[in-house]
Amino acid sequence: MIAGGQIIAAAEQRAAEDEQQRLATELAIENTLDTGLYPVTSAWDGARTVHLGPGGSTADAWLVTAEGGVIRIQTFADSPDTGRAELPCWLMHPVSGALDETVTMDDYMGVCELLAEGSWRLLDGSAVALTFEGHLVMVSGSNVTDFADRGGERTAIPEEIAAAAAHLRTASREELREALVVVAAAER
Repeated sequence: MIAGGQIIAAAEQRAAEDEQQRLATELAIENTLDTGLYPVTSAWDGARTVHLGPGGSTADAWLVTAEGGVIRIQTFADSPDTGRAELPCWLMHPVSGALDETVTMDDYMGVCELLAEGSWRLLDGSAVALTFEGHLVMVSGSNVTDFADRGGERTAIPEEIAAAAAHLRTASREELREALVVVAAAER
């Protein structure tokens, strides 16, 4: 009988620990939803969102186009450099290791251009950056290692990047909750 009681007590202990972990995870998810930076994604019907990741200073969304192109959308929180005209170009194509006072828009002649107030693009079309709902957002193709991880076959082409950028929207609380629950489940 003692052994049976010990087994029951151990099972009850595991159940209590599982419940504590579940509650801690739910609390962490709610905290992230309340305080984290929501990722911007795209409502373009030529792609589907396959991953959303909130953040403190950067949030990510990954999309896969109908033709297998992978797009990354990064949302940036404000920083001391937010007002600098060079920041979007530097994020898309760093000309130096650091964005310091020596980096100017002249460094980007023939590489990056300001299209209009709050809108930049690399001349090859591989990335665009714009101000959206008060945040700097960069839309670009993925790098080689991200294709399989995101379910795509290649980096997005300039036309896909431009189309996704033309249909930006902020991820909803429910979309983000679903993404966080998936991540939490995978970490168990």
